[in-house]
Amino acid sequence: MLLKFFKGLTPAILATIILTSLLIWGKSLFSTEVFSFYFDNYPMPLYVLIKGLMGEHTLIEKIVALIITIASALYLIQLNTKHILIKYRTYLPVLLYIIFTSSFIPLQRINPAVFASPFLILATDNLLSSYEGKNSLDHFFRASFYIGIGSMIYLPLAAFIILASISLIILNNTGIRQWFVVLFGFITPWFFAFIYYFVWHNSSGML
Repeated sequence: MLLKFFKGLTPAILATIILTSLLIWGKSLFSTEVFSFYFDNYPMPLYVLIKGLMGEHTLIEKIVALIITIASALYLIQLNTKHILIKYRTYLPVLLYIIFTSSFIPLQRINPAVFASPFLILATDNLLSSYEGKNSLDHFFRASFYIGIGSMIYLPLAAFIILASISLIILNNTGIRQWFVVLFGFITPWFFAFIYYFVWHNSSGML
C-alpha cells in the first residue's frame, strides 16, 4: 500500500513528505534551545563561513537545515532514477531518509553533516557515472573534488575518498594518472582555502 502511494512525485506525496518533516522538526523549530557539540568548538573552515552567513538567527538556521535535509533526500531519489540502484521506483526512501537523519532531536539544527551530505551525494553520483565509461577521469575528479569540499565542512567526510580509490580499483584504472586525478580533486578545495586564509587571514585560522 505504501509503495503504491509513494510511486511518483505527486502533490499528495510532496505534501506528505513536507508535513511529516514539519511534524518531526516541529518542536525543534519553535524551541530556542540549542545543544552544543564538538563541531561548535572546533568548526571546519566552510562551516565557519556558513555559520557566519546565518548569523545568530536560530529559527532560520533550523529551517535551512530542514530544507537541505529534504532536498538531499529528493536528490537521492533522482540518483536512483539515473543509475537504477533500486529497480522499483518509489519516493518512500525520501521519508525514511528524513526520519533517520532527524531521529536525534539535538541535531535538528544547523550542523556540518547536513551541509556536507549533498556533496557526498554529488560525489556518489559522479562515481556511479564513472562506471559508464564516458569521461571517467572527469567524474573521478569531480567526485574527489566534492568530497574535498564536504570535508571542509565536516572533516569525517574525507574518509569517503576511499570510495573513489575503490572505484578506481574496480574499474582497473590503477594508472598513476588516475590516482593523481583523485588526489588533485580532493586537495584542490583545500589548496584554494589555504591560499585564501594565507592571503587575507592568518593561516592559523584554518587549524
